[in-house]
Formats: sequence, C-alpha cells, structure tokens
Amino acid sequence: MCAAALIVASLIAAAMIQYGLDNANQGKLATLSSSEILKEFLQEAKQVYLNKSCPPEVFTCNHPNVDEFTANLIMNSTISENTIILNGKKYAYAVLQLYWKGKAVINPETVRVDNTTITKASRNETVTYTGGYPTTYIIKTHNETLKITYYYIGFMASSFSMIAHTTQLSNETYATSIFLGPNQYAWLVLTKNN
Repeated sequence: MCAAALIVASLIAAAMIQYGLDNANQGKLATLSSSEILKEFLQEAKQVYLNKSCPPEVFTCNHPNVDEFTANLIMNSTISENTIILNGKKYAYAVLQLYWKGKAVINPETVRVDNTTITKASRNETVTYTGGYPTTYIIKTHNETLKITYYYIGFMASSFSMIAHTTQLSNETYATSIFLGPNQYAWLVLTKNN
C-alpha cells in the first residue's frame, strides 16, 4: 500500500474513532425503527445545514452543497413509518443505505414499500473503480422499471460539510442522497402517494 493510501486510511480510522459509536449509542440504535433513525439523521443534517454543527471528519466546514428539493426534505419534512410529507405532498419512502457515525445502520438488499420494490443490483466484481464506489438499484414502481446508481466518493464527501441532492427519476419517483462528511450518509427513494 502506498504512503498516500496509508495516510488516508489513518485519517478515516481516526475520524471513525473520534466520531464512532460508543456502546450506549450502539444499543440505542439497535432499538430504533428505520423511521426513527432517519428522523435523527435528518435532525443532524438540519444542524449541519444551518451551520450549527460540522461533521468532524470533513477537511473544512463550509456552506452545504444542497439542492432546493433536498433542503426542503431536510428542513421541512414530516416522517412517519413509511411516509414523508413534504410541501403538502405525501411520499412513500425507502431507505436504501444509511451509514451513521461510521456504522452501516440500514443496508438491505431488497426493500418493499407500498407498490414499490427496490433491489440492489449485483456488481461486476472484475471492474475496478478509481475515485468512487457505485451502487446500482432497480426500482419497480407505478408500472415502470427505473434504475439509479448512487456513488460513494470519499474525497468529495470529505470536502464539504454536506452534499445533498435529489434526482427526479420519473413523474412520481425521486432518488435522494445526503452526505454529512465521508462517514455519514443516507440514500433514499421517494414515490408520490396518489
């Protein structure tokens, strides 16, 4: 392993130790539902967005890089077990991945919510990626099949206190990613409830 990779690995390990879960928090997370975990994650995202806190593992605490839809999701949404109300509209949601405080909290292979099924696609293990790690999902909803690839790019996530954006995949389906530094992120799919 080259010296630069060792330095990066050491920095990530130090950040995970500094911001890692202690035994009390691990027990707390084990007892929370996915909606409660998402609420707490979004509450932390709100604090970062308002510049009231900054993930300790980012290089500089700067203004968040967030689009309008995702900012509204962070600041103004109401979350229940499988529903998010945002700007007066009701969405079913699925958490595809949620890493929080350096730990994979939610990372299912398949998620079913209402009439939507989302499956993690298998990766070609013979392909080498530099600079990022893609994860692709197949979404079957509202009589259509959609595909979204989320990318984990550690050096990008380390460069901003928050990177968050939403992509509209169809008239009724949205894919959202929220990064709070390199060790905390959530990937969501929202579908409009009619």
